[in-house]
Amino acid sequence: MAPKPRQGPPILSVILCAAAVAAFLVVGRWRSGPKLRMLCVASAVPQSPQAVGRNWYWLEKGAADTALVGVTGERRILARASELPSFWASAMGLAWIARDGGRYRVMVAGPGRASERELYHSSDTLAGVWTDGVRTAWLAKKPVPKSPARFIPPLGAVTEVWWHDGVSAARSASLAEGFATAQVVGVREGAIYVTGMRNEGIRVSVVYRVRPGGPAERIVGEDGAISVLLEDHTLYWTALSRESNYRLTGCVRGMDLRTGTVRTVAEWLPGGGALCRTAAGLAICAGLTETSWLLDERRKLGERIACPGDQWAISASGDRLLAVRRRKTPGRVVVSEVLAL
Repeated sequence: MAPKPRQGPPILSVILCAAAVAAFLVVGRWRSGPKLRMLCVASAVPQSPQAVGRNWYWLEKGAADTALVGVTGERRILARASELPSFWASAMGLAWIARDGGRYRVMVAGPGRASERELYHSSDTLAGVWTDGVRTAWLAKKPVPKSPARFIPPLGAVTEVWWHDGVSAARSASLAEGFATAQVVGVREGAIYVTGMRNEGIRVSVVYRVRPGGPAERIVGEDGAISVLLEDHTLYWTALSRESNYRLTGCVRGMDLRTGTVRTVAEWLPGGGALCRTAAGLAICAGLTETSWLLDERRKLGERIACPGDQWAISASGDRLLAVRRRKTPGRVVVSEVLAL
């Protein structure tokens, strides 16, 4: 008599076994949560963090001065002054503005602070520096007239846009604007892009496109503070929601700089925050809810990024968040990376 063919396990047993393995993996991942890697102990909460590759740069503001810090394996102080209004980090070099006394200086250096030198100095208030390692741009705020005429834009506050092509510095344009905060966000096809929040009345944020030798063009205007990101031929910025009547709800908009077409990238987001580019897409960090959100451009919505409860994410880049421990003591702030993307 021929033996019976050997039968495999019942289909139901296979399904249950697979479900058990999947549940184990999911529960295990949930229990472990995002991975946390301590970077350093800072003297203050990092301000204006920027990422270049795997390296981080930020400002630490103390009671007497401000330090420009680079974390490239270890924490290093790259510059220190009584005030550091702004800096910019790129793969080819650094630029920062330092104030000591009544004098402002535009400083540049190669990677790792090599070949540090002064590009420009002035008694005017300088701000918003940008560099790609060769070219550098910054803003100069002219003194505001004390007469009643200062409320008439052509006769009031003026902000100059300066440009250094690697050889010499020259004024590119003058904006009839007084800014509380301002920043050069990049250069595309010879045009300099400047964002700032007006320092008068209802605080409105604007973005200008400045072409050397031509008139400045205002291309964005939004209520309140905004965060701006320039990538390739697209300008992104945060704004108040177009769909919600609650002013603490925000959205992200984008403009194709070649056509001028504006679109809504994502809606129904927490208001405020810093716009960042990650490996998974655009993200918003340090908003009003102190949570981070990844934008889903297909659904035009956001999804909350998992982060340990004792960490506050203040920026993002690549596959990681930059976070500080919520419980901190004066002069000692633990800064970490959260591998959550």
